[in-house]
Amino acid sequence: MLSQCDLSVSTQSSSDRTFLLFDLSPRGHHPVYFKHLVKDWSQQQRPGCLHLVVSPALVKNHPDLIAFSTESTLSRIRFSSITEAEYETYLRARSLVAKSFIEWKLFCRYAKRLNPTQALLMYLDSLQLPLAFGERSPCPVSGIYFRPSFHYHQFSAHPLSAKEQWRQWRQKAVLARILRRSQFKTLFCLDRFAVPEIQQLTQKPILPLADPVEVPACQPAEVEALRRKLQILPDRHLFLLFGELSGRKGVYQVLQALKQLPIETQSQLCLVLAGSVNERDPEIRTEIEQLKQITQAQIVLCDRYIKGAEVQQFFELADTVLALYQKHVGMSSILVHAAAAHKPVLSTNYGLMGAMTQQNQLGQTVDSENPAAIAKALQAAISQPIFCKLSKMNQVVDENRADQFVSALMSDFFVEVQP
Repeated sequence: MLSQCDLSVSTQSSSDRTFLLFDLSPRGHHPVYFKHLVKDWSQQQRPGCLHLVVSPALVKNHPDLIAFSTESTLSRIRFSSITEAEYETYLRARSLVAKSFIEWKLFCRYAKRLNPTQALLMYLDSLQLPLAFGERSPCPVSGIYFRPSFHYHQFSAHPLSAKEQWRQWRQKAVLARILRRSQFKTLFCLDRFAVPEIQQLTQKPILPLADPVEVPACQPAEVEALRRKLQILPDRHLFLLFGELSGRKGVYQVLQALKQLPIETQSQLCLVLAGSVNERDPEIRTEIEQLKQITQAQIVLCDRYIKGAEVQQFFELADTVLALYQKHVGMSSILVHAAAAHKPVLSTNYGLMGAMTQQNQLGQTVDSENPAAIAKALQAAISQPIFCKLSKMNQVVDENRADQFVSALMSDFFVEVQP
């Protein structure tokens, strides 16, 4: 019988294998990724057991995910929630570094208890230091890397500061140490541009990974019904800012930009902010209400969590989609939803978001920290539609299908690794 720390699985029956998924975040893409993998495991009746280790918050907030995995008596999908006490300790950590080591200890504890054939860290970014310098993993482990930024100098004409150079060197050094650890198997990276540079650090597989985005079909009648529900004024150019509303989404810069527009331009546009206001930025509501009193622009706030088929309806409704994140590292599904609707984006020019927008001709980029630059771009978009290339948009959607995401991860688990 092979030990749990042996990377070889060639003599083990597929039906005896256990694939452990580990992620403590209950929000955003995290439950969505679980959903895709659970759905595939159930529908394909894959051999072996899929075991998810999650937080109590995910169990509470997503009972549908738990129910889906257990609705069949043939299901070989299991959930384990860490305890409330463990979760509280994790949440109350004194620093992000302390939090990451607590999270890693929880992973090791549950991996020892469940004895999986292999594990997948669904969010490797938060575990980099303990992966590099902490306790050895009890089993072979792969990980999904969301936000590499050491290659962002390739996307900018501005020279790096000494601080930025140090940060990029440190990030690569830690990653190189992780890849040298014997138990680490495969790195999946959501940033395709970073893959070649990471691959230079190791002989282990570094694979690009689709960021799975569900794009349900929308009927024109549904989109028009949403337009009426929101009471969009006629003949307005609709700019959409979608997702959880916070400072990092560039909400304040967009509101400042509206103030700088000529009255004539304001009267031609409608800004729809679709998503719940982040609890740490409640002043967004005040800013919006104050601006409504002094602008000719129509501002519509949909302060709620938007999910399911309605998500794509908002993108179909838009004339231009705003993706004005502030120094955002990583990808955003907003680009994929906009591409699926064939709607141009006005995106930040920073990092991966800027590179994807430019190289895939998804729209226009702008300095998202500069309200004056945003105002100029808004005015230009109203007078002349932003150029985008439909074939490139379709390619971006195709590269981020859920089945691409699932097949890559399942192939890594079921591949026969020779000793």
